Amino acid sequence: MDGVLPYSDDLQDSSDVFPYSGAYGCGDMVATPENLTRFIRGLFGGRVLDANHFEEMFGFRVPANYPGTRMCETGAGLFKSAYGDRMFFGHQGSIPGYVCVMQHDPESGLSISLASNVGSGNRLSFQASGLHNVVDDVIKRILR
Repeated sequence: MDGVLPYSDDLQDSSDVFPYSGAYGCGDMVATPENLTRFIRGLFGGRVLDANHFEEMFGFRVPANYPGTRMCETGAGLFKSAYGDRMFFGHQGSIPGYVCVMQHDPESGLSISLASNVGSGNRLSFQASGLHNVVDDVIKRILR
């Protein structure tokens, strides 16, 4: 979007210049962080998918390296990511105008979701880099 929607600390409407239809379903879901946390708890608690379908989603991960992210493995919709000195499983994403992180730690049982309408923190990245340090801090405070 360089040159199309210049960086500004002011509120900007990017709907006229960003091709949201090109992002397919990205950003088309409306949910609160509470909804997302409930979903990922249910997913890991066996209340969203049966065991076979969950295993297809969770069990077949491959190494991944996405610049600007904490992701180290990817699977069918679930990423393994490092937050708060632990390994979490979940999803994250960003598009102009929002960024969201949804994570679950099977070891502690902690599920967490954070969303922001300030974007990724880096206008050249569609990843959740703008929330990484916040997620780290929240997790460390909860799991002290």
